Amino acid sequence: MPVESLTLSKFAETATDYAHDNKLHLHTQMLAPGLNGIPGTPIKPLTDFVQGIPTKDRVLLHDFKMGTVLQPDKREGFTPTADALKIEPRWAQVVECKINLLFPEKKIVALQKSFFGMLSGGSQSKLFLESFPTFEAFFLSKVIEKAKSELRNISLWKGSRNTALQTPAAIFDGWQKKIDAAIVATTLPAANIVAINVISASNAVTEIKKIVGLLPAEWRYSDQLVCLISPAHMDMYNAHYQTSRGPIVYNNSYNKQYIEGTMIEFLVEPGLSGYETPIITTRNNLVFLYDDDFEAMDFTFDYNKRNEDLALIAKFQAQPEVIDFTEMWIGNAP
Repeated sequence: MPVESLTLSKFAETATDYAHDNKLHLHTQMLAPGLNGIPGTPIKPLTDFVQGIPTKDRVLLHDFKMGTVLQPDKREGFTPTADALKIEPRWAQVVECKINLLFPEKKIVALQKSFFGMLSGGSQSKLFLESFPTFEAFFLSKVIEKAKSELRNISLWKGSRNTALQTPAAIFDGWQKKIDAAIVATTLPAANIVAINVISASNAVTEIKKIVGLLPAEWRYSDQLVCLISPAHMDMYNAHYQTSRGPIVYNNSYNKQYIEGTMIEFLVEPGLSGYETPIITTRNNLVFLYDDDFEAMDFTFDYNKRNEDLALIAKFQAQPEVIDFTEMWIGNAP
């Protein structure tokens, strides 16, 4: 296929038209909460443990608490337990976020050459063309791929909203900040926090089991718990498991899917890198709010002839939250 000459002003029009015609697909690719994992690894899609909640503004996160229901029968008639069902509501609200990018013409031209080079790659070209039928589709896929990576690995975990900054970490308050605030406010109960040593390759199994020791009996063997852990802490757990449990083949596999002696699945989250503790919590206790109005999220391209550059503008609304901090258990390292 011959390489077409690129007219940036024309590309701005065709890319905007493509984005408009495919806005539902682009919206779903970027914000629907199945943000990709890595097949065959402990890095799973967010849908494995995060609840996606579409909303245009605020949403009420209901937390239902059932009181005691059993009592002895004294044959004295109906003696109900008062206020057996408690509803503990918490409001959560999406915040405005955006993508503002500026591309010099030479960068767009280089990317176009890469695109056409992939189309001339023999038998794989047909598969590539099925995924990206046009350069516009290829270009936007690169932007969305990067946005999804930043959302999952930076914004959702390490975010601290600051409208004065232009970084992924500033778009909203992430789960780490909300957990730290809940510790200070005792919304995350002190009984759910245990003192641990700094995790290393010589103590990781021991320290993580201290967190397991916090679990109430009814949760101890539940299959609804997950352990969210950084890649470094996962490596340390595997190394300590191998050295402390012996050199048998199984222990050398470096593939420990569950905390030893439990049904708690390890889920590795790169966004937790640098955080002092793994987090044990219930599935779907973490939520990701996002505006499901795909009509409002439109990718727009603007060409500046004098500067010979291309601007990309897109806006969306999102916010991570936690439903119930009492269903979360962590360590506190010195």
